[in-house]
Amino acid sequence: MNIGSRIRCPVLALYGEYDTLVLPETNIPLLRAGLEKGSNAHSKVVAIPGASHGFYRIPVRCPDWDKIELAIAPELRTALDAWDPFANPAPSPEPR
Repeated sequence: MNIGSRIRCPVLALYGEYDTLVLPETNIPLLRAGLEKGSNAHSKVVAIPGASHGFYRIPVRCPDWDKIELAIAPELRTALDAWDPFANPAPSPEPR
């Protein structure tokens, strides 16, 4: 499967480091490879450190959810604020 190779719009893909639903160690390399194959210059893939699937700050991949206080990982906001989808303009496609 070629994930991302046909995507032409700007992409900011965010993953939680401790996500158990969309495993970053599997999905990040697949998405990056697809975006590179499709020559998408307006893409950025970010793994949010210490974050779950919902971007909550958690101490380990599978915490005891009843014993932790849920708070959104501050790095999520940092990644959103820092992203400029047009910082690296893609070349215009050749007319068909």
